[in-house]
Amino acid sequence: MTLKQRIRNYSLKKLGKNAGANAAYPGFTSVKRFAIVFEKGAADKAVLDFAEKLKAEGKDVQLLAYIPRKRKEITEQQTCEYFCKDDVNWYGKPSAEVLSTFIKQDFDVLISLNDKDQSPIQFLTIAGKANFTIGLKSSALKVLDLQVARPDGDDFSPVFKEVDFYLRFINK
Repeated sequence: MTLKQRIRNYSLKKLGKNAGANAAYPGFTSVKRFAIVFEKGAADKAVLDFAEKLKAEGKDVQLLAYIPRKRKEITEQQTCEYFCKDDVNWYGKPSAEVLSTFIKQDFDVLISLNDKDQSPIQFLTIAGKANFTIGLKSSALKVLDLQVARPDGDDFSPVFKEVDFYLRFINK
């Protein structure tokens, strides 16, 4: 394990200790606020479709995307809030501004579409204040309450079908 990985792991553990215990999942009808953190790319369409579905049901949905490019390389208009390589330090932790803005908000459900071990999304998933945390099965994070299978291809819509099913199925 390299020094960079050790510092990253230490920082993740330290952030996890500060996160505290989450409250119980109240059931889909009681859920008001959702957060979806993801890396721009293959999951974009499925994320936006699921967010629109939740908004149509009266839920408040916050999207936060990580774009693995420098800010000056991003020329296209973004459909949601994002942070990029310029907002991440040398071992992958998002800047204090990005983290603090995200941490200040309380969410009922946090969905993390992170399947990479060295992604800045890990920090947001651990630090986020959510009653229920959902992630991909391939994730090594221990803070997830529910893990769903990652699709073989680039179509993430089955992931959101599964998430939707379980969110509605689990009741308090």
